[in-house]
Amino acid sequence: MRTALLLLVCAGCSATPERALVAALPARSQLHVEVPATADAGTPAMLYEVTRQTSTQLNGVVDSVLDLVGDITSHPPTNASADGAEWGPFTPPLSPATYRLIVRRVAPDSVQYHLDGRPKDTSDDAAFQPFLAGVSKDGAGARAGQFTVDAGIAHALDPAANPGTGGVQASYQLEPAMAVRLQLGDGAVAANYRYDQLPDGSGDFRFATHTNLAGDATQLEDGLVRTRWLPSGAGRGDAHVRGGDAGATGMDLSECWDTTFSRTFVTDGTNAGGDPASCAFPDAVFADL
Repeated sequence: MRTALLLLVCAGCSATPERALVAALPARSQLHVEVPATADAGTPAMLYEVTRQTSTQLNGVVDSVLDLVGDITSHPPTNASADGAEWGPFTPPLSPATYRLIVRRVAPDSVQYHLDGRPKDTSDDAAFQPFLAGVSKDGAGARAGQFTVDAGIAHALDPAANPGTGGVQASYQLEPAMAVRLQLGDGAVAANYRYDQLPDGSGDFRFATHTNLAGDATQLEDGLVRTRWLPSGAGRGDAHVRGGDAGATGMDLSECWDTTFSRTFVTDGTNAGGDPASCAFPDAVFADL
């Protein structure tokens, strides 16, 4: 949803200086966990399906804030110079909050920014609270950055748009390959996610989940999961599973799928089904979980 400003100084002239600042900001499309999918899939492999569900949930956590940044920067800035720009105060339609975005270039290849909010029924600038803050590197071959989101502030400003209340810490690299690291929550309840994608579309996603991973669908298990896939979509998942039907001692589960995401092989270390030679990735990676 992020869009660079398309304002021109004049027809045929170069773009305004703030366009480069906007281009340095992270966009939802750049940070999405992209798991292969097709409308023609039949019954998908279980670990593939868990990966898809987790990626959708994770993307939703980040989307609302980055979409707001994109919406704000689609408007002309309130103030702008070669090294900085400010948007707002800006109140989206039907929103209970008013926002402002401040972006500053602090080095030739580095931009800092923060997104602030306040209740729309006040005009006091002292009421603004920053809930998104970050820094981006936008030099050649070094497109990377990090940001934090205080979801508690975002939720207090607009509960409908921001249902979560935990924190988000994110770091990312966009070149030469995409790498995204996210931590959700606070302290002991924090959950970590690691996603890597090569230019050819192959991917590697590591995450924790609490869902049905074994046996009775009404019993939920805790799992540490790593899934990998080729550009074709064929892939493999490996998981440490505990609780529920896996019991206190747990089990290690591996599952492979083909280009239609249908299971071709599964094993829990004791029982196995399918052909292990069908696996796009022949080896398990439990040591990395």
